Amino acid sequence: MSNYPSTIIDSEMNKDNPDWTVIEEQIIKMGDTINTLDYGDGDRTLLADIIWEHEDCKDLFELTKLFLKHGYDVKANGGKNGAMCLHNLCWFSRDHYLLQVSELLLEAGADISITADENDPPEHDVLYAIADKGSDWEIGSLEEANLYEAYYEQVENYSKGKPFKGIRGFEECIGGRIQKIEKLTFEKKKIEEDVYLNDAFSGSLLMWVDNKPLIISRFVDFRINPYTADEAVNRMDITDEFDEGIIGARVKEVQLIFNGYARIILKKENEQYDRYIQIMADFVFEHGSEYTKFACGSSIQDEEELRGGNRVQWIFLADGHSWQPNVKQYYEKIAVFQSDNKCMIITAEKGDYLIGREIPFTWVDSDTRYIVGGPYEIDRVKRNDTGRLTQIYLFEEQHREELVFFANGNRDIWFVRRRQNEQGEEERLPITFSR
Repeated sequence: MSNYPSTIIDSEMNKDNPDWTVIEEQIIKMGDTINTLDYGDGDRTLLADIIWEHEDCKDLFELTKLFLKHGYDVKANGGKNGAMCLHNLCWFSRDHYLLQVSELLLEAGADISITADENDPPEHDVLYAIADKGSDWEIGSLEEANLYEAYYEQVENYSKGKPFKGIRGFEECIGGRIQKIEKLTFEKKKIEEDVYLNDAFSGSLLMWVDNKPLIISRFVDFRINPYTADEAVNRMDITDEFDEGIIGARVKEVQLIFNGYARIILKKENEQYDRYIQIMADFVFEHGSEYTKFACGSSIQDEEELRGGNRVQWIFLADGHSWQPNVKQYYEKIAVFQSDNKCMIITAEKGDYLIGREIPFTWVDSDTRYIVGGPYEIDRVKRNDTGRLTQIYLFEEQHREELVFFANGNRDIWFVRRRQNEQGEEERLPITFSR
């Protein structure tokens, strides 16, 4: 049994450094059986089975090339050979080489209309399987969710007969220099406003990084796509809106902080501090807005732990931000505390404290829902054993009135306002909201 080509190939793929000469020899030995559905529940080939079991897409890319070189037919078995490989790429955690594996299969003519299970409804095709990964945005697997946005776009282009080769993950821009930044508009009625707004966009930003077209959509997902700009009804060079510290800097990191908010961290030679471009989607704070905002800053060290004693003027919340839009609830990672001289967006991610990142005051405007009162003093923050924020205690300075944010594992937040009366008894007061 151990001498079967499939066993040897699988054994090599489990190594940190597979021997590709050995693997190729075994693939040749397989002959016509390379295309038989002998694996899983008898519904997939050896290649599809290995894609199911192995997460390292860089190795899967090399393996797929060898299979195609030696007779693997993605159209065999009614197209199941190719379709099952594409479906299986949607399982487990993947790296950005996934897009190169899928590109090989699509280029060979894989059928994306086939379902993973013959009992599934016909609409559960490859695009459906990829779209289902959109839930990763909700559970906080942001890098993976971002990757599958690119995978979906790649397969969707293929399904429509559009060019699909060269769509890649943003990771290929890391280390590259920013050369030029453009604003892309996709609706004619928004051209004039896009031209007028110098800190927002309705379509996408196109950032040229070492001649690679890095697309940042208005939903704040990132990908390299050579074809997006061709679909724009207007392109505007906005390079001059960025200072010399941004243009020419190297992309050090892309931080996906939460759904709809990200930072591009930049490094320029001979500068002590990092620069950054931060981007926030309209749906985070402004319901009904159709524009995504961007701003630049210097020094990554503007992150602060929000500890006792921080003075807060206003507390802003993303009204109705929910995966169930008919429910009014609040997402505990999306709140802004505004003081006299700073506007900090809050994320719960380090230790037992919240992290605040400074954002422009203009990002939180009069249409944003906020809690009336203050100034408040942050006293302490508690988190449960899953790391999710559970309570933020804020004390109103004059009346020692305590405002408590409660959050549960479903990301709901509710509010209780309470203080002690003259008899020392606790009074619970309703939260007052205003626009």
